[in-house]
This record gives sequence, structure tokens and C-alpha cells, in this order.
Amino acid sequence: AIDTYKLFGSMYDIPEKELDKRIEEVIELFNLKDIVNIPVRKLSLGQRMICEIGLIMLHKPEILFLDEPTIGLDIFVKEKVRKAILEVHKKTNTTIFVTSHDLGDIERICKRIIIIDKGKIIKDESIEELKREYLAEKIITITYEESMEEKEIDFEVMEKFDNKVILKVD
Repeated sequence: AIDTYKLFGSMYDIPEKELDKRIEEVIELFNLKDIVNIPVRKLSLGQRMICEIGLIMLHKPEILFLDEPTIGLDIFVKEKVRKAILEVHKKTNTTIFVTSHDLGDIERICKRIIIIDKGKIIKDESIEELKREYLAEKIITITYEESMEEKEIDFEVMEKFDNKVILKVD
């Protein structure tokens, strides 16, 4: 990855001293010191993704477009990549656009969501507004090992069985 960083730094005409400083910042920001000198072909997919985000940050873009940044990653690596993206925004104030079918990415990374259907914007609102509108209630089924005694439940009971209850909750 370090060789790639140097190559891209020269492509962006970043002076050598400035490039070395930016590479150190990227290594620090994404905690890459243990992997930056390993050949890229030997890195895991998640390590490569984080190195690529670091690469993007070398030329200090004002706007960053990420398309499916966590596709194909396991849940632990997804969270690591999401944290890296949030760190970029927090430390550099870079505007970040994320396109994703993974609502976990959107919910974790973004403050605002724009939903496009057949080229038309059908929603443009905050994540919180979208949650209030579409995730107003959940249906939860609780199954007990043994028969449930008659107890008062503070939720709307949709169905009740001997050892199971189906609730509607906000």
C-alpha cells in the first residue's frame, strides 16, 4: 500500500515532503502501521478497503463519493470501514456521499438519506425522520420454554398462546 500511496502522490503532484506527511497522517488516521508495508495481494478485502479509503484521502478531497463501500465484507470489517469513513469526516470535514443497498451503512454513516427510484427522488430527509415514518412499530414474537403465567404486558398484544406471545411495539 505504501508504494501505491507514493505512486498516487506523484500522480497528484504532491511534493515529496508534503506527501510523506500526508501518508503518515493516513497511516495514523486508519491505524495502518502494521499493514502498510505488506504486499496488497496478501491483505484481506477489509484491509484493502481501508487502505483504498486512505489512498483517496491523500489528495485531501473536499467531496468523497463511495459506492457500496462495505460490499462483500463481514460484519466486523464492515464496522471497521464505517468507523474509518466517519473518522475521515470528523477529522477533515470532507463531504461524503454514500450509495448503498446496505441500510446499515446508510444508518451508521449518514445523517441524511435520498432515495431514488427510476431516476426520480422519492425521499430526501434525515435518517431520523425516515425511521419515524417507516419504522414506527415492530412485531416481536416471544417464545417461552414453559407455559407463560398470566402477566401484565405493557405492549399491544396481537396474539397470545400457552408459551408464546406476539407483541406490537413502538
